[in-house]
Amino acid sequence: SSGINAEWLLRPGLRPGPTLMKYIPRNTVDILEQFGRSLDPKRLLPSFIHCKTTDQKEQALRYLQFVVFSTKCKDEAIHNFLLSLVVQQDDEGLLLDFLDKTDANVDKKYRLRLCVDTTA
Repeated sequence: SSGINAEWLLRPGLRPGPTLMKYIPRNTVDILEQFGRSLDPKRLLPSFIHCKTTDQKEQALRYLQFVVFSTKCKDEAIHNFLLSLVVQQDDEGLLLDFLDKTDANVDKKYRLRLCVDTTA
């Protein structure tokens, strides 16, 4: 056992997520996915906000796609942040697929602004 559990990851005052995502992003997302719906993905957003490397961003994208499409998370903040990561991928097919699948859960004004800012 890795000794990591959902309660440890989300304990008040302890924020291991950003550090884990900085140094071992793939392993971190593997662990997060194992917890599935037992984690509140909104509480994990700070772990993904400061992702800078390609690997960190890809793993953040992977986890949030898992949350949205596998656990059926409907939280608008999760969908909006995932959209921001999808737009950064510079993959029109990925973007169109995401928008088609998540239309009702993304703030419309935010979506438009993000897409316009990216093409400018």
